[in-house]
Amino acid sequence: MRGNAVTPAETTGSDAELIGLARSGDDAAYSALVARHRDAAMDMAAQRTGWVTDRADDVVAAAVSRMRDTLRAGFGPVEAFRPYLLTLVCHLSHASDLDEACQAPGLVEGSFFDFQAAMSVVAPWFTQAEYASSGAR
Repeated sequence: MRGNAVTPAETTGSDAELIGLARSGDDAAYSALVARHRDAAMDMAAQRTGWVTDRADDVVAAAVSRMRDTLRAGFGPVEAFRPYLLTLVCHLSHASDLDEACQAPGLVEGSFFDFQAAMSVVAPWFTQAEYASSGAR
């Protein structure tokens, strides 16, 4: 790792080059990627969070942190950083909305959505509908 100073080669390199360096632990390369795509991520987060700046900042910070961890673990994008980052921002913005809904007054903590209960209702119906549409009687 070369430290936190961003060199000219790192700021002008392609996303693929910077991703490769960041994946190997180069903080400067990762900082250059974030600097290059942060405005787009902030725009997306602002749109998705209703233009609430604090929430948008939180979403982008979480996305940037997760992207770093993902790259360091050897996963994530190989060539295109921005689409991956923006998709993560969208997902985290939605998760932020769900977290707020779960904290609404009158809801029991953790009871906002029970996946198993939902599937116990949906799965039998889906199976029956699929059977009916197959023409089998």
